[in-house]
Amino acid sequence: MEERFVTNPHPDIEIGCGRSSLDYFMTFPSRGMDRDTGVILCIPGYGDYAASPYQRGKLRPYLADRYNCITVGVNFFGMELRADMPRKVMLRFARPESIEEALHACGATADLHIKDVDPFSIHEVAAALHSMGIRTADQNFMLLFSLADKIQYESFGLLPAIDHLTVLGDVLKRQPVNRRRIIAFGSSYGGYVALLLGKYAPRTFSMIVDNSGFVGAVEKEMVTNYKKFNEQNAEENHLLFPVAGVDFPALISNPWTTRDQASAGYLSEERLGIRDLLYRGHYSLPAPSYHIFHSVDDTVVPVAFKDQYVRILKESGVSCCYRRLDSWSIDGRIFKNSSHGMDASLRGVFDISYGQNGGTLDREEETTDFDEGSSHQFDCGRFSYLFCYRNSFDVEVAILSAHGYSLASQG
Repeated sequence: MEERFVTNPHPDIEIGCGRSSLDYFMTFPSRGMDRDTGVILCIPGYGDYAASPYQRGKLRPYLADRYNCITVGVNFFGMELRADMPRKVMLRFARPESIEEALHACGATADLHIKDVDPFSIHEVAAALHSMGIRTADQNFMLLFSLADKIQYESFGLLPAIDHLTVLGDVLKRQPVNRRRIIAFGSSYGGYVALLLGKYAPRTFSMIVDNSGFVGAVEKEMVTNYKKFNEQNAEENHLLFPVAGVDFPALISNPWTTRDQASAGYLSEERLGIRDLLYRGHYSLPAPSYHIFHSVDDTVVPVAFKDQYVRILKESGVSCCYRRLDSWSIDGRIFKNSSHGMDASLRGVFDISYGQNGGTLDREEETTDFDEGSSHQFDCGRFSYLFCYRNSFDVEVAILSAHGYSLASQG
């Protein structure tokens, strides 16, 4: 049985993007709940989403029934940028008043159908350019590209992790679950978010299961999002958008920059640091047990970075089971190839992790960061990120200056 819930999201503390609601799905064990029922956060990676047929029809029901857990899928911030899900895209000319002049400069002679609301149809302009043999439009035909129903950008881990903490708190408010059994599980980007959850809430999760996750923010992914339209010829915040056989330059709604240090969206050392799993000093005990799977042939997240991350965990006293898989380890059933993600069976990955954990999902501690009212401050340079957990099952995240006062946003 699956139910959909809506809760209030945490504010965007970095950019200040407006947020209205946060929805998620809970899949319950078919035999019902009991005093041992736990929680598994199932975090989708790129191309997947919380309501996908795989997540809601295969993965979450399997884990819910086999491991007596409520399995949770979250429509976290930025998911629509990456997921292969239906979405509305808004395209318009950045300077519509100059389009007619730009067309005439290109040699257009045919009249276009003028509309009252949108003076020039993008498709009509594309047809005119195409008829003149133009396949790549110049900057005079710049488009503005954004999601029509939501304004989102690539937070790369931070807001998605905070969204999962917010939802977990809401689940704990609603359901009398076993708080010794709370797990975060994901693959690729989803694995990265799961690892961040272990960092941000070390006294909450019993297990973190990661398959091929990142170990930090990928700056290029943040400043040039909407990747599917941006494989080539991309510059910061720009892409080429194809319309009717013509590639138009497009400006994406993206606040991040790596060039303008005066910008509110400057990707500073601190903003990258809170997303960096290799930042030493960010781990404390007690902590979850980690179960990490990574291919030695991974070209997206080179295994050397994951090796370094695991060393940091172990040096911090954190329990970690780490499987480096090479071509000899590919069994064709759970791990099907040695590329990024290994085309792994996520159900099989979780089953292996359960066995590695001694056939249990529980930890010794009975309380969570929420119960204890924990605060975790992550120093990242000129300023810090402070995660405060309340026994009301709320989480509050703030940015603090070096002098300890709160900053609404910081570049």
